[in-house]
Amino acid sequence: MTARVIAIAATLLLASQTSAATDARVIAGPAEVLDGNHLIVAGQRVRLFGSDAPDLAQHCTYESRTYACGDVARTALMDLVAGARVRCRLRGSSSEPAATCTVQRADVAANMVHTGWALANTAEIPTYAGIEAKARRAGRGLWRGGFVRPAEWRRGGGPTETLCVRGRLTAEGTECPALRDQRGTLYTLAPDRPGGLPQGQEVCVCGAIAETSTCMQGRTIAVTRLVDPAACP
Repeated sequence: MTARVIAIAATLLLASQTSAATDARVIAGPAEVLDGNHLIVAGQRVRLFGSDAPDLAQHCTYESRTYACGDVARTALMDLVAGARVRCRLRGSSSEPAATCTVQRADVAANMVHTGWALANTAEIPTYAGIEAKARRAGRGLWRGGFVRPAEWRRGGGPTETLCVRGRLTAEGTECPALRDQRGTLYTLAPDRPGGLPQGQEVCVCGAIAETSTCMQGRTIAVTRLVDPAACP
């Protein structure tokens, strides 16, 4: 065997080994959805790379009512992968690696951001910021109401109610109803006037400060309950 043939054979062997290593980083098959962030594909638990959805225990607000947005995010992900062959390219070597997953070449994480049931993890994929902006402007998913960003919610250990504010409903809100407290601080209420109360009504609202909402003014409270103003904490 000539030196040239030996060299070609060695090159082909190296290419074959490289291809096998690359293929070993790709898994495919039906997906089991654990929550809005995690799947099990081919026996491997993976986290979607580039998106961040609410955890199952997280609640958000819509029309002054709370709802289990983490559970809705899981359902949204189930809809995207139901009955499909999901192909995931793994990133990292941990027991729970992140993965870019596709269904018929459509990026699953990008679709979660598009529907509004996940936020863009721009530290991982900066270009998802544009997808998130469109979902926000369209009021899709989480963006139709009030919510705390999932990463912030996790840092807080999960509680959604953080303060109660006593004040009067005003006409100052452009995107959302507004409330001025007794010190004159302006708050907006995501996303609707609590209990259908009229402007000028004194109220005590309790809830979380929403890190992100469709309201454009003041500090936005994702209202979880109303309290008698005389008994406001």
